[in-house]
Amino acid sequence: MDTFFFQNEIPQIISAFAGAFFAFTFFVIGESWLESKRKREEFIFTLKATQEHIAFQVLTLKSNIKIAQGIGTIKKPISINLDRFSMSPIENQSY
Repeated sequence: MDTFFFQNEIPQIISAFAGAFFAFTFFVIGESWLESKRKREEFIFTLKATQEHIAFQVLTLKSNIKIAQGIGTIKKPISINLDRFSMSPIENQSY
């Protein structure tokens, strides 16, 4: 009699384990998708922060290029003072 009872329960046990397996599989897939989405958003935020930082430095870079080109056209020896160049502020950026 015990064997007959166990025989009737096998499909229910298999279906219960299969359901738990698929639920766990979808949970793991969902977690990995959320993690990759978080990494993508963090990467995009870092790119935008870098873009803004470079955009603020364009004017300083252009003036430094003009000064450097002016130094290159002088024919006689001169002493180069690096204080002539504009300094770029360094911020806490992650590149």
